[in-house]
Amino acid sequence: MWGLRLLNGSKAGKTYSLKQGANIIGRSKEADIIFPDPGVSKKHAQIDVLADKIILTDLGSSNGTFVNGIQIRAQQIFPGDKIGIYNLIVEVVPVFEATVPTPGSSQMAQQPVMPPNQPPIQGNLAYNIQTPLVENAEPLASAMNPEATPSSAPEKIDNFLSLVKTYINNVVLPGVYRLGEWMELKYSIALLLFAFVLSITSLSAIPLIRILKDSTEEEARQTALVIAEYMGETNQEAVIQGMNSALSTEPFEQKAGVKKAIILGLDGQILAPARLAGRTPEESYIQSARKKSRPSVDNIDDNTVVAVVPIMVPNPVTGLNSIGAFSVIVYDMKTLAINSDKTLSLLIQTFFIALLIGSILFFFLYKLIEHPIEDINSQLDKALSQNGGQVSTTYQFPILQQLCTNINSTLSRMGGEDQLSPPPEIMEQDRQPEMNNLVELIGFPAIAIDAKDRNIMAANEAFSEKTGIPTESLLHQNVEDLLDQSLRLQLIDLIDQIEQNPEGSVNSQLEFSGVNHEIVLQPVLGTQNIAYYLAVILPLPEDAEVEE
Repeated sequence: MWGLRLLNGSKAGKTYSLKQGANIIGRSKEADIIFPDPGVSKKHAQIDVLADKIILTDLGSSNGTFVNGIQIRAQQIFPGDKIGIYNLIVEVVPVFEATVPTPGSSQMAQQPVMPPNQPPIQGNLAYNIQTPLVENAEPLASAMNPEATPSSAPEKIDNFLSLVKTYINNVVLPGVYRLGEWMELKYSIALLLFAFVLSITSLSAIPLIRILKDSTEEEARQTALVIAEYMGETNQEAVIQGMNSALSTEPFEQKAGVKKAIILGLDGQILAPARLAGRTPEESYIQSARKKSRPSVDNIDDNTVVAVVPIMVPNPVTGLNSIGAFSVIVYDMKTLAINSDKTLSLLIQTFFIALLIGSILFFFLYKLIEHPIEDINSQLDKALSQNGGQVSTTYQFPILQQLCTNINSTLSRMGGEDQLSPPPEIMEQDRQPEMNNLVELIGFPAIAIDAKDRNIMAANEAFSEKTGIPTESLLHQNVEDLLDQSLRLQLIDLIDQIEQNPEGSVNSQLEFSGVNHEIVLQPVLGTQNIAYYLAVILPLPEDAEVEE
């Protein structure tokens, strides 16, 4: 089903449900939707909710009914449309109402169906694409039949994404929008960028610490292995001669980071230093490492590395080298570890580098937002000071382009407010809907040109296809700015002819894609002067082409 959400006033955010059929809007107690404002008529407007569309009709209200800034009599409306009722603005939104199905029934909660080919909901960012719930509605999940077939994986993913989207729109974004109310926009953007930089810097500490730790471990392994190999070479001659008293480990015990330096015999007992002779090492890894018959190194805990290197001696029987003892180094990794001060310093450097880059990005981002607003504001000031004109933007931003369209519609309605002219003339200032309807009703390529400033105000798709000029490039463009020189000169000449003799239409011929066509320009009169021109491209009759 559908509803109207109030966007301004003391009850902003409230949603009024629309029933199937006729819904009267007004200040009368008999109305279905009551707005008790003196500027709202007793029966101001009526909304008819039909099976496949919604129709809004003005009921002869004193202050009129507007859709997206344009006054209407009767018009089909769609989700996201903004309806103006005196000084109140409401938005058409889908409303979900849960219904509990009876046993054996497949009826589920009714959900509104978008009209075919209808674009996504557009509107105020703070209210965009929100799905309000009818008051006292039960959750859909509790109304489901327990025996119903479980949802497929794609449906579960879609439901989850829908919940996330709803949460972001209803909970997260309203808080973000509040930032713009508490402080200037540039400070809000700067705060968000600062939070981004801070979070990225903090998260980067995790892999940074891991990398530093791995690097420290590898360096400690290599250092312990080198010291063990050197101690083995130093004591090799004493092992060969069997002189345990000549074995020396003291120089190696004094090296930075060495917790223990020992010479181990083949039986697993310590040969040197003399104070530990005859004992068995406490580290179990040493006993397992000496069975490998090759240099080995490993961590025995988070801070300690053990390196075991065989000391080779010649075998007088075979003439080959064999293991005579083992050189063992127990190394403390904390000696090589980067202290916390250096780590903190590295993180602070990373933070300030990220902050510098973020500041540059902030400058360009803020200018990207500020420029189109300044441009539109400048155009609006000029239009108001000159009592006429149009506002446009070249930014590829649909919401900004829609804003320009609404401003232009408002300017058109306000065009005659400062003149001492009767009300009917003021109402005729807005001829935009009439121009849009005429060019669409004509079955040939057609455009509508404003008589005052010669801007193209409406164009149909047939005209765009015939001339090769996109419709969005045509709208609000001056005839004298058309890139097609032949078309531009023909239109200017025809307009000049009508200005000299406005009593009838004029025509000329122009070639499109190698085929001659007739251009007919018909003036449409206002109360005093010509309001706009209707230009239509017609195919020439076959006999006319033969005569040529």
